[in-house]
Amino acid sequence: MDNLLLGKVILVVEDDFFLDAELCAEFIAHGSTIVGPVSNVKLTLELIATECMDAALLDIRLGAENAYLIADALSARETPFVFASTGDRMRVPGRFNGYRLLNKPVEFDDIVDALFGPI
Repeated sequence: MDNLLLGKVILVVEDDFFLDAELCAEFIAHGSTIVGPVSNVKLTLELIATECMDAALLDIRLGAENAYLIADALSARETPFVFASTGDRMRVPGRFNGYRLLNKPVEFDDIVDALFGPI
């Protein structure tokens, strides 16, 4: 897995501090660089406009906001991403049917598999 993640730049959009810390530590341990973690739509869209990234993990719910505008921006840049949520697939707009939705709590290996293919 180290070769798969080595040098990758990963955007982490999550409003749960403890999950942020755990996921970021895992990515860093495998040689990735983290953009974020960020927990609001406006700042995330600014980062997408100014930073180059290889993939992203998006929590669907960010307080009172949702991550669908972020997903639209990533999709427009052809940046792979995966949703993480405690909600069900029915709440995700149809335009994101091709993207994976992982149920929280997420496993690190499942995130990597969803973003980059089988480990």
